[in-house]
Parts: sequence; structure tokens; C-alpha cells
Amino acid sequence: MEIIAGYVGEPHVTSQQERNTNIGIFGDNAHIIGGINSELAATVVSANLVEISDGMIVCEGCTAEIPRGTNDSLVIENGEQGKKRIDLIVARYTRDSGTAVENMELAVIKGTSAASNPAVPAHTSGLIADGDSPVDFPLYKVNIDGINITSVDRLVDVVNIPSAKFVSTMRQRNIAAGYANTEKSLTIDFGIVPIGDSTVVGSSFEAMSDGGYRALRSGTVLVSASCGISNVVGGDVVQACIGRYRGGWVYTSDARFAVGITTDRTCDIATYAMSVTRNDIIYLRARNVTAARGKVVSARMVVEFVEDG
Repeated sequence: MEIIAGYVGEPHVTSQQERNTNIGIFGDNAHIIGGINSELAATVVSANLVEISDGMIVCEGCTAEIPRGTNDSLVIENGEQGKKRIDLIVARYTRDSGTAVENMELAVIKGTSAASNPAVPAHTSGLIADGDSPVDFPLYKVNIDGINITSVDRLVDVVNIPSAKFVSTMRQRNIAAGYANTEKSLTIDFGIVPIGDSTVVGSSFEAMSDGGYRALRSGTVLVSASCGISNVVGGDVVQACIGRYRGGWVYTSDARFAVGITTDRTCDIATYAMSVTRNDIIYLRARNVTAARGKVVSARMVVEFVEDG
């Protein structure tokens, strides 16, 4: 057995451990997470362009997002007069075999034109946990008749966090979850990430106006979080943590990374168990240890009671 939520003197929490936690919440299929921005809504812009709006998806526990206020544009190749075709829009997971760098992006798989009853094109299946790459998760079916797109049909369900797959009714009644709906500039000192778009189930938490969750009883909670970082430079060290506040910061769980050649990263905090006393406030905090630059462009936090104090 290996400890996950604990200090061991070096980085040790893996992306798959975070995915396993998400599988326990959402299951191992692909779902759009409800209540976050536009929930990856699809819009037909023209006969050759479909836009997917902002939102978040979880696929075999792997979360990915289109950031708030943006969209992904997908080019659909021309149809043929007198024929029909079905294309797939998929979320494609990849893992570089040399660097182990993982990625998730949208892609279009072109189908084969037919006079009638066109077939849905094949996609690459697999299991992320087994190291498969690429793995495609079909999100939308694009129906093309002649040179026009006639419809874009969603193939995955939208799951709200409170109604997701929890292991017991007790846990479903004692959870708070939210998503950052504003950008947060990074400074050298820790700043609170303003979690918003919150859903609170049961009477164990109160959502605070500054982005935290107040515990309304004592006990043990599980907290998981992640934040997307942008506009930092190579060599910067970014740190995120879960903070418990009661007249001062009394406990934190850190996630830290050094920025390499990329200026956009995601900082994940795997599920972390912590004891809270009634009226403790739980926050997600972040800073740039190197310099006051960069910003948090997206974030999420889930808090749930698992044991009474």
C-alpha cells in the first residue's frame, strides 16, 4: 500500500490516482459535468464548421475542459451532393510514450459517404489506466446530408456533481462542489481562488462569498481540486494547496510544479483527507513562488464529509 494524501518528501501523486478518485464519483464512462459554463454545447456555424462551447468533461476519470468564455472550432469536410455521411466528434486522450506527457483534445473522425444509411465511423477504444493511447471518447454525431449539416447529436450524458455516482446516500447528502468562474492573478503570496458556480447538497457546508466552503459540523472531509494556470514562463514554480482557515491558516496540502517550455499547465490535488472543526472554512489557494505573474484561468473543488467528529 502507498499513501496518496500525505507528505513523503517528494512528488508522488499521479494523474491516475486522481482519475481513480473521479471514477469513484462519476463512474468510468464519459460524461459532461453539468452546471459548468455552457456544458460543451455544440453549435453549427456553417456547412464546414461546428463550435463546441466552454465546459468540462470527465472520461475514465480524466477531466478536461474548454475554458470559460472560449470555444473549440472543428472543421467538417465537405459533404457530397446526393449522399449522406456521419462524422464523429471525439475527445481524444493521448500519452507520449517518450515524455509521458498526457493530453486531451477534440478531434473529428470523418465517416464514409453513402446514398442512404451511412455508417458511424470507427473510433479508437482503450483504457487509460492500462496505458492505452490514443483513446477516443465519442461526444457528438454530426449528420450530413448533401453539403449541409442537418444536426449534431450528443452521445454522452450531462451529469451534475450531486447526482453523480456516489458510493452511498450519506455521502450524496453531504457534499459541496464548485468551479472557478473568475480569473485569479497569481502573486508570490498565496491567494484564495474564488470558487463559484457552487452546488451544496445537505446541511454540512455553506458556500462562502469569497469562494470557500464553511464546515457546519466537525469531522473528516475529503477534498480534491485542480486549477489551470496560464501566462507563466519557463522556470516559474507554481504552488496550489487546500487551506483550512480558522483565525489563521492551520493546515495545507500542497501541489507544486515547475513550468517547463509550456506556459499552460494544470495543477492537480488528489483526494486529500483532513479533519475539520465546525466553522472551519476550506479554500483552494495558489501562488507563483518565483514571481508575481500568471493567473488561474479555471479551477474546481469538491468537498465531502466521510466521518463525523
